[in-house]
Amino acid sequence: MIRVLLVEDEAPIRKGIYRHVHWEELGVDEVLQAENAEIALEIGEEYLPDIIVSDIRMPGMYGTELCRAYRSRVPDSQIIFISGYSDKEYLTAAIELGAVGYIEKPIDLQELSEAIRKAVRNIRRIDRAHRSALHILIHAQKDDRQAAADVYDNLLQKVEGKEHHLLLRISGKERLPDLNQLAESVIGELSAENTEDQFYALTDNSTENTGTILFSATREWDRSMQESVCMTFLSLGTENSRWFLTVSNEISAMEQIPAAYEDVKREQAALSWMGWNQWTALSSGSTEFSGTIPEEQLRDLYKALSDKNGRKAAENLIDAWSSRLISERAQMSFAVRNSFYAIDREIRHAARTQAGTRQEETEDTAFLDEAVTIVAMRDYVKDHAKRILGESSELKSNYAVRTVCEYVRNHIQEEDLTAAVLAEAVYLTPSYLSGLFKKVMGITLVQYITDQRMKKACELLGDPQKKLYQVADAVGYSDAKYFARQFKKTIGLTPSEYREQL
Repeated sequence: MIRVLLVEDEAPIRKGIYRHVHWEELGVDEVLQAENAEIALEIGEEYLPDIIVSDIRMPGMYGTELCRAYRSRVPDSQIIFISGYSDKEYLTAAIELGAVGYIEKPIDLQELSEAIRKAVRNIRRIDRAHRSALHILIHAQKDDRQAAADVYDNLLQKVEGKEHHLLLRISGKERLPDLNQLAESVIGELSAENTEDQFYALTDNSTENTGTILFSATREWDRSMQESVCMTFLSLGTENSRWFLTVSNEISAMEQIPAAYEDVKREQAALSWMGWNQWTALSSGSTEFSGTIPEEQLRDLYKALSDKNGRKAAENLIDAWSSRLISERAQMSFAVRNSFYAIDREIRHAARTQAGTRQEETEDTAFLDEAVTIVAMRDYVKDHAKRILGESSELKSNYAVRTVCEYVRNHIQEEDLTAAVLAEAVYLTPSYLSGLFKKVMGITLVQYITDQRMKKACELLGDPQKKLYQVADAVGYSDAKYFARQFKKTIGLTPSEYREQL
């Protein structure tokens, strides 16, 4: 993804450039805007744009100062200056910063577009140069065959020409530590145990929480060696680490590496029944589950939920169903997720019935859509049952709170969802409603509104056609930058990072 940050204090010029430049045709995926250098630096810290198109003379910090400061953080960023002045000092500064363009006002859109096209070409060239050696081996296409062959020949020199390789893929719940350091630690352990052998490793980070390591050795990678690598790797994690590893069979030629990579990616579906901090080879025995939870069990669940011990009945069913999936070594699939959706749907329906509301509630499937283990799905649905079935008894006697919840969900796109507006809808004072809502729901009214906005945003981000500003507008935020900050604060990822992981 290539991002551009457009910095211009004159709003008509900034908006005109934003509207009239054909960004997608130039290879730009996202355009961010800032009205001054200070705001631009804040955006730059969070989004790390590849290209900065900036006016030079602005109130406060000049564009040259902005770009010089940003270059210290992202040295390969491309810079295009726009200016109403032909001052030699500015031209000299632009040259010193290696700007790819210096566009004088009034702006010639064709000239600006050509500068942007050049900057995009530079970014792509730099990206190719920065690709890791392992990335080249994994993704070698016809045009990269010579580059891959060169990398592979160099690798064989490290291990005396022996073609004994093992591909390991790691995925983590959180951001991974430095893969190079992890690989070096594993090699240190292997070398200590196998003093007559040599080991070498190449690494490649796919995303912040996924990566691949190619271990090469002067000896064969049998099952015991596979296990030794994985157990050593897992031992390097902390108490809070949540990792899953898959390893390939032994690779004995460069041409086998891309296929081995696809194999270990596919095998990570076994994570669904094994859980975190486990490893598996290609013969894990996982199965593709394609069944459904029996209708009679769902009917029995719904009947049981009307009883005072309904929550216990729900938990028993959830535990039993999860145990069955785990015993069958079920890989994560639509059928597996759908079975948990079905249980959760019955719980929601029972809660709405008990609360006395007929209006259908939009299902929140964000967590279930993202969960990667059966245990995680089980725990989420059990917790959901505990929470919403407990709420339903309170909500029966709190029509006002129930009405407010429904109002928020039905008007999530409106920016003006305040306590005053909501209190007026149920004929209460804002202070009384806020206190009542906190007592019944256990969270503040503001937090509830934010949570509902973020849940809806997660759903909308699943549509790649929607721009980030459109998502922000659809959940009640007119300021896309503020929405992005709130999203990261709530979800833990920026909207772009969240979308990339879908």
